[in-house]
Parts: sequence; C-alpha cells; structure tokens
Amino acid sequence: MRFSPLSLVPALSILLLIPVSQSPAQTPQRDNRPRTASISGRVTVGGAPAANASVMVTEEDPQSRGGPFGGGSQQRAFIKIRTDGDGRYRVTGLTEGVYMIRALSTAYVRAKNSTGFDILSVTLDEGESMDNVDIALVRGGVITGRVIDAEGRPLIASYIQLLSVVS
Repeated sequence: MRFSPLSLVPALSILLLIPVSQSPAQTPQRDNRPRTASISGRVTVGGAPAANASVMVTEEDPQSRGGPFGGGSQQRAFIKIRTDGDGRYRVTGLTEGVYMIRALSTAYVRAKNSTGFDILSVTLDEGESMDNVDIALVRGGVITGRVIDAEGRPLIASYIQLLSVVS
C-alpha cells in the first residue's frame, strides 16, 4: 500500500489540532491560609439541648459571591458535624473568612429571626474563636394537599417551591 503526500495532510491536521484543543491542566491552588479560627455554640429546641442535630458550616468564596447566603456564590469549604448530648458543637481549623452556619434536626427549623433566613452568617479573622454561636430550633410545620393543573389533573413529579410571605 502506497501513501500519497495528500493523504498525510488530513492526518497531520488532526494531530496538530489535538494539542490546541486541549487546555493546559490547571492545578488547583493550595489554600495556605492559616487554619487557626474556630466556631462553637449550642443548638436547642425550646431551651432544651438538641442532641445529635446536624450543623453545617460553609465558607463562602468572596471572589464569586453573588448575593446574600449563596446567591450564585461558590463554597470553599463544607463541614458537617453533629451536636453532642448537650447540644454543643465546635468546628476548629478554620481560615479567616465568611461562614454560613445552619442547624438541622428532624421535624425542626430555625426559630424566626429578623432576617427571615434560616442561616447564620459569621465573619472570622485569623486566630479568632467565635463562641456562643447558638441556634434555637422550633417545631416545623407541615403543608399537605394536592397540586393540580388548570383542568384539575394532578401534577406528577413537578417542582414546588414554598416562599415565606412577610407582611
């Protein structure tokens, strides 16, 4: 089988395009910030300890923050821990930054606050220990019913969003 110089042109073109189409691998930048800050507090339900409640702590990336409480922002760190028998939690080894804290427990939600959000925002400086970041939970409500279309047919596997109305 004999190759002509013209049959090599398409092959060479493809081989030359491969390196161009591949972007250079970006190595993730290491976060070398000091990890000397901490957050601690207590989760309660009606004043009693909320043992074994989940506490989620996320650091918001200030470079991509798009609005309050993560509207388009990216999270740098995500930590999920459980409270002890007395409802206490402690997260150590944090860098300076803005952290969002949320407590979850079956059938309970955060008690109503002035912002209307169920997430606390805490700003930490290097080496700062923020104590008494307490979260009070209350029994959540239940909404039941049927979701139907304009003709009265049930909507199946539809997305439903509930919004709180503040008057």
